[in-house]
Amino acid sequence: MPIRYKSFFLAALAAALLVGCGKPVQSKEAVQQGLMEYLQSRAGLDVKNMDISVTAVAFRENEADATVVFRAKGATDNANSMTMNYTLVQKDGKWSVKGKSGSSEHGGGAGHGMTGMPGMTGTTGMTGSPVLPPGHPPTPEAKK
Repeated sequence: MPIRYKSFFLAALAAALLVGCGKPVQSKEAVQQGLMEYLQSRAGLDVKNMDISVTAVAFRENEADATVVFRAKGATDNANSMTMNYTLVQKDGKWSVKGKSGSSEHGGGAGHGMTGMPGMTGTTGMTGSPVLPPGHPPTPEAKK
């Protein structure tokens, strides 16, 4: 191969690498992978007993807003599901969770509001109110 073709090939290759490396992978699958890495690192959250799916993603430069549905493994009804919104940020070519809205931390303590689902721990129900024994009258907090 003549030298001028080699130079052209190397310049084209360098340009392609610069263009490709400058922008994060903006796909639902890449966001789901970053979210799963985050969830698997959370104490008290057994992701093996849940079906977790990213249902929508909106990208903004190096951030993404994801809507995530959690269900008990194998559940098909929406009665045993919960939807969470997460904000992820792109770092070093990967998506990492920056924060979430409308919930407390995963596992332990206040929980996710999914105490009845396998793999979830906590002391709150779907409304965020304390879980009361069957037949217990509603508390003022539960009436909100």
